[in-house]
Amino acid sequence: MKPLTKPVILISAFFILMMAAACKKDSDKNNDKAAIVIEGFKMKDVAGNDFGRYGPEDNDWTFKNTLNAREMALFDFVPAGVNLNNTVETAISDYSLMPSPNPCTYDQYFQLSLADSVLVKVVVVNNKLDVLQRTAVKGKGYLGFRLFYGDTLQFPDKSSLRVYYSFSAQNKENYKTGYGDIKICRGGIYGVVSSCFP
Repeated sequence: MKPLTKPVILISAFFILMMAAACKKDSDKNNDKAAIVIEGFKMKDVAGNDFGRYGPEDNDWTFKNTLNAREMALFDFVPAGVNLNNTVETAISDYSLMPSPNPCTYDQYFQLSLADSVLVKVVVVNNKLDVLQRTAVKGKGYLGFRLFYGDTLQFPDKSSLRVYYSFSAQNKENYKTGYGDIKICRGGIYGVVSSCFP
């Protein structure tokens, strides 16, 4: 090997390592960026009554067929003991989609009225679309279930989250989908939500 070739190889290797490190830093920065914007909150009391909104008007808590592939992938889970057997596509009112209360301290309750048997999937995410909680229930008629946000490290005070939901039936997965934004607020006095928002 010529004497000049060895330093050139070392310098080239050093340069390649520096470029790889720079790319890794850029990749880490991109991972910190929000995938979704959580900003409009429809507010409900414990009884499910609307009492205002905070942030821009949006179409949260309605059915949407505009979810992107990454959002639809949130529903790609199969819960133990729950299947699509004996489920049918049924009409669902978007009025009953939103859980109450919002903002909430530790619990939110979903209460749905379903004409026939259907599978409901609910996924709670942060603004990076990291899954924080998910559940699936199957039923018909009155269907009520609760989401619990007791882990204060995973669900810190004043955190803004998004709830994605889907309704599925046999041979018709995710035939209705949508999302809505929720707020965790532990410091406010019941009924006074001004301290929940910046």
